[in-house]
Amino acid sequence: MRLGELIKAGAQEGKEKHVPVIERVSCEECGKDAVKITVGKEVPHSNTI
Repeated sequence: MRLGELIKAGAQEGKEKHVPVIERVSCEECGKDAVKITVGKEVPHSNTI
């Protein structure tokens, strides 16, 4: 694989399907803030179905 194949061009920006989404949520058990990370929130990741 060449280095140029790993670098994304501007036309590809925003077309990733399984982008991680980081959210701050309130923990119901302890009442504190928690961090929730979801891979593929809009398009489910094939390994999590």
